[in-house]
Amino acid sequence: MKYDLIIIGGGPAGYLAAERASKGGLKTLLIEERYLGGVCLNEGCIPTKTLLYSAKILEGAKHGFKYGIEVRNITLNHKKVLERKDNVIKTLVTGIKSKLRKSGAEILSGHGEILGRSSKGYIVAVGDKEFAADRLLIATGSSPYVPPVEGRERGA
Repeated sequence: MKYDLIIIGGGPAGYLAAERASKGGLKTLLIEERYLGGVCLNEGCIPTKTLLYSAKILEGAKHGFKYGIEVRNITLNHKKVLERKDNVIKTLVTGIKSKLRKSGAEILSGHGEILGRSSKGYIVAVGDKEFAADRLLIATGSSPYVPPVEGRERGA
């Protein structure tokens, strides 16, 4: 199938680009290998802040006596904390999917492999299916790079 734009990577850059491109009239395909929303939404920023907020509430309850608020028998329900975190992630991912579908972007789950360029445009394979587009956006994120600094291996 021929698209105006194929985006590889469904993190913040990829899904926002797909939504805007589709709203702008481009036939857009978004390919995501792991999960829509990227690392920040699913593993990093959002889950961490959700857990930190629960810890903040617990800490406030434990030390509320300083402010004239006394709470007895404070307990942490770890299962409920994790359920809340999972629900926050699910809600946000569902919202992203909904916005993408409303914009007209297509979403495909799988590993996108750039095969090259032909007269049809950029050719991208996902499994045994091939897709072509006039434009290609690679939004697969990054990985940390630790420069070879002398003494780093000693923990200096």
